[in-house]
Amino acid sequence: MNVPAIRFSVDDAQLAADAWAANCGPGAVAAICGMTLDELRPFLGDFERKRYTNPTLMWHILDRLGVTWQAARMGTLAWDLRDTLWPRYGLARVQWEGPWTAPGVPIRAR
Repeated sequence: MNVPAIRFSVDDAQLAADAWAANCGPGAVAAICGMTLDELRPFLGDFERKRYTNPTLMWHILDRLGVTWQAARMGTLAWDLRDTLWPRYGLARVQWEGPWTAPGVPIRAR
């Protein structure tokens, strides 16, 4: 498998974070696609307004880039990894707990 080299440094990531709020979403896509963060920026849709990447936006970014991708349904219980499908090479979404996961927050917002 030909894995592209990561084409940005920690310093580059910090500069992009300061300039246009780049974070883990754009960083993951740029790394997996062998792009710099600045090369990826025009493909990010409304990321700069929202400042987060949800699954729908990630799929749109990959489509804009012309990347062939396939979604895999992950296990729902973090402590039970037996039924979890991890990509051999690709992106895996990790949902961290925070105010967006509080009781009463709509599931689509989570």
